[in-house]
Amino acid sequence: SVTERVTIVGNSSGVSISGGWQDTVLNLKTNTITIKNLTIKRSGNDTSDSCIHASLGSNINIDNVTLDGCNIGIRAYTAVTISNVTVQNSVGSGIVAGYDTVRIENSTVKNNGGDGISIYAKTVVYNNSIKSNTKVGIRLYTEGSYSEISSNTIDDNDEQGILVGSAHHVVIKGNTVEDNEDYGIQLYYANFTQLSSNTVEENDGGLRTIGSNGCNITSSTFKDNNGKGIWFTTNSDSNNIRDSSASGSSSNDIELDSSNKNTGFNFTFGSGSIDVDSDSDFRIMNSLNIKFVNGSAAFVGVELELFNYDTVLYASPFYGGSDGASGSDGFIDSEFTVAYEIYNGSSTTEDVQTFLKYSYGVRGKQIEIDMSTSHTETIDVPSFWTKGLVRNTDTSTDYYKIQDAIDNASAGDTLHIWAWTYYENLDIDEKLTIIGNGTTNTTINGTWSRIISIQAEDVTVKNLKLVSGSNTTSLIFINDEDAVLESIEINGGYRAIEVAGKRSTISNSQIIGQSNSGIQVKAEGLNLEISNSIIRDSEKYGIYVELGALYVNINNNTIHNNSDSGIRFQSYASTIRDNVVVDNGDWGIEVNGRTADDEDNVITNNTILRNADGIALYKQDSVLYDNIISDNEGYGLSISTSSNIYLWNNTITSNEDDINLEASSTVYSIGTIFSTIEVSS
Repeated sequence: SVTERVTIVGNSSGVSISGGWQDTVLNLKTNTITIKNLTIKRSGNDTSDSCIHASLGSNINIDNVTLDGCNIGIRAYTAVTISNVTVQNSVGSGIVAGYDTVRIENSTVKNNGGDGISIYAKTVVYNNSIKSNTKVGIRLYTEGSYSEISSNTIDDNDEQGILVGSAHHVVIKGNTVEDNEDYGIQLYYANFTQLSSNTVEENDGGLRTIGSNGCNITSSTFKDNNGKGIWFTTNSDSNNIRDSSASGSSSNDIELDSSNKNTGFNFTFGSGSIDVDSDSDFRIMNSLNIKFVNGSAAFVGVELELFNYDTVLYASPFYGGSDGASGSDGFIDSEFTVAYEIYNGSSTTEDVQTFLKYSYGVRGKQIEIDMSTSHTETIDVPSFWTKGLVRNTDTSTDYYKIQDAIDNASAGDTLHIWAWTYYENLDIDEKLTIIGNGTTNTTINGTWSRIISIQAEDVTVKNLKLVSGSNTTSLIFINDEDAVLESIEINGGYRAIEVAGKRSTISNSQIIGQSNSGIQVKAEGLNLEISNSIIRDSEKYGIYVELGALYVNINNNTIHNNSDSGIRFQSYASTIRDNVVVDNGDWGIEVNGRTADDEDNVITNNTILRNADGIALYKQDSVLYDNIISDNEGYGLSISTSSNIYLWNNTITSNEDDINLEASSTVYSIGTIFSTIEVSS
């Protein structure tokens, strides 16, 4: 046992240490040991006996040593560098590497009774001669993943030259593998093996893969092997051969059994020397680059999907993937290898189609790419793709601008607006239906002016988002009858919607962040319905209904966080029903009438919470029932100068003052719950 940091140097390899067939000759058990210029021989023959066993320590160097007639030449189970060594005539393996970072270089491993080198950990094997061993030249076990086997000559071994068994990500590079009695290289469930620049010739088979996937074989030559040149078998899938050749095999240069999606790029093999069984395919590939241009200029931001035979090779987010769009130079970052022929369950080829889908904005196209040669596919994208698209579905006429489509439409036509941002201000002067693609992707930017003016009857506008409208006027002005606004989102501006026409409907919309009111109903706005919408964050009222706008129905809305009242209502003969009105800066609902003798307003089933005050009634003859009015900072319900107010089954609780009654008001209450009430004299 060597337990001290020592250097043991012989005058020459003629100086020998014999173990006399007893145990391990040198057992290295500490750091920084050098063994040099010696012959070591005749270890014991027990399973673990060897001429050198590096079991502990680090920085151990074995240099210019001959190991002869050992049970095992070297067992390296710690960090060892083995260089310029000859290991020969062992009973078992020449070298066993069982520790990460073992390095074996510039050595000869020959005539051993087992494997030349057995690898059980990440090991570098460089520039060695490994020959005439009874079993495998170099065998890698599962723990040998990430090992590198490079620049070796591996010949005349009785089994495989290199056998990778269940290890992965092994690099086999620049080796000459020849005259071995089994396959030159065999991969057994050895995924992601990288073989490059190897010469594999005159073995009993070139390369065999068994259940090995994702391996790359590049710049290698498989020549004159007795059997198959390359053989993918037993679900060896998605392996790639590139810039390589197989020739002169006594059987087939390439054969596939139960293996799919294997490819060959710039791969040559003998004519007719391929066999593909009915459960396999083999794809012949070329390279493809893709560039998008507009004339001579690069076209940036094109979305795409590339589909080849049965595989999506590339997809940007628009097509459901995560790959990038075209870059500033117009190119797609990736270079693709794309199949143009396939041996699909037979030994004759069929052509493969390659399709490219590409889109920009609201437009897209699909083309087929001819992949019979490697090339750059340059696609010229028309200039008009940078514009929007509006289609008159009645005439099938397309326009770039919404106003152009309006001006050329006939009464009753429908215009479909494709997803885009349109910088326009629209004047609608005849009966039309205008439908966007949705509030998430169809936007009209008003560039700080009124965005939509409706000056005709029976106009419908749906599924649009409006931004950057006027700071002094409404973004939408309805000035005629029977207008329908549905699924509209309006952000900012002075007022979102101003209604001066009869029988209008506003539904399923979002009105957000106006500097005045969200919706203002003029006196002419009779028979209006506002429903299922959100009106919030206005700096004044959520909804303001002027005096004279009769028969207004405000139903099923959420009205919150407006700086003034949620609803200010100046009219009569109307209904406010099923709304949630919360967190507004003044009254939740403020109803001011002309006279208490006007036709009743009905306020029912609303939830009025956390406003400065709840509901105010002034000069009203109204009915309130089934409302919840709670947690408002001041009054829950304040009634002034009103008569014949009916309160049925309301809950008015947890306000500073639940009910305030003043100025000659008369109220009838049935089933209404409250805690506090103030009644003026």
